[in-house]
Amino acid sequence: MSAGFGDAADGWRGRPWRGVGRVPVCLVVADEQTQGRGRLGRSWQSGVGDSLTASFVLALPASLMRGSDSGLLTLAAGLAVLDALRDVVVDAGGLGVAGDLGVAGGLGVAGNAGGAAHAVDGAGTAVAASPAQLLGLKWPNDVYLAGRKLAGILSEVAFSDADDVGVVVGVGANLLVAADRLPTPLSTSLQLHFDGLPPFAELRDRLCAGIARGLRRQMGALAFGGETARDELVSRVNVENVLRGHPVTVDLAAGHRVEGVAGDVRADGSLEVLPADGNGSSGDGSWPVRVTAGDVLLRRAPLMPHTQ
Repeated sequence: MSAGFGDAADGWRGRPWRGVGRVPVCLVVADEQTQGRGRLGRSWQSGVGDSLTASFVLALPASLMRGSDSGLLTLAAGLAVLDALRDVVVDAGGLGVAGDLGVAGGLGVAGNAGGAAHAVDGAGTAVAASPAQLLGLKWPNDVYLAGRKLAGILSEVAFSDADDVGVVVGVGANLLVAADRLPTPLSTSLQLHFDGLPPFAELRDRLCAGIARGLRRQMGALAFGGETARDELVSRVNVENVLRGHPVTVDLAAGHRVEGVAGDVRADGSLEVLPADGNGSSGDGSWPVRVTAGDVLLRRAPLMPHTQ
């Protein structure tokens, strides 16, 4: 993989892409991953034929890393992954739900195999759902499906000079993972929710192509679209934000804990946390809290176990 990144850097030195407002993308895909690394040093492993593990290398203006836009890079990547996942589900006609996946709290689905998918609203009432309602973003770097983690995203700088920076966007997504092989009780797999998915190789390739297109679009907006494009990106992130309005616990990088209700994602990519009905703890007593780095835990009713 290092050689591939180096080749990409050499090929972009002349910056021919700058004049046409395009973001070049180089892709590396692993069939199996045993030593993957996620956010906050967490591990990510994948087996053959069950998960997407891919790294997308993008050349971007270095100015994006020097201002508030740097906080939007992973969120922009999240939108690209989210859109690609929605596209493959819609193309497969996948509104059937495999198993009983009910969950209280407005972030889950309920249904039986072969039946229509339903979202569960805040009162616990089942309402008709679509892939757009079942999939969403969890700040700062996860894609959620029915209240569980489906995919994770990690963005890092691979190379840079005075004008340009190479950013590696690593994506891991559970596609065909069986319920008894999921990495955590809070994770899920695409095939546990939707019937009619294509074979793994086709699913992987279509997702990679869709993510690459989405990265060009989202990162191009950040790099060349100006303030209006950035405002539109933040607005879209807030529409997709599965944390918004829900009680959360945040372990901040500074070492203290915040408990409150998740609010909007701000223009710099930070997450605003508000007091819950006047109660809660912000560590130093000041509200709202703007979280730029930390681990966010959604506080909710326990998820029901997966059934295959």
